[in-house]
Amino acid sequence: MKEKILEILDEINEDIRNYDGENIIADGLIDSLSIIDLVAELCDTFDVNISAKYIVEDNFKSVDAIVKLVESLTE
Repeated sequence: MKEKILEILDEINEDIRNYDGENIIADGLIDSLSIIDLVAELCDTFDVNISAKYIVEDNFKSVDAIVKLVESLTE
């Protein structure tokens, strides 16, 4: 799952794959419009529904946070 999420993120910004900071949003690697695109792609790819209540910074600040969110919605 993580590798597929990384592939999706590569389409948004290839620098995310090698990012070692704490917050990809705060550091400008992804913005709000990109998050909307990401959410749509995650929903399609993993057949999950990411409702508005899940679209918060904590769920999208890192690759691990995104993976954790998708994993929680696929259980």
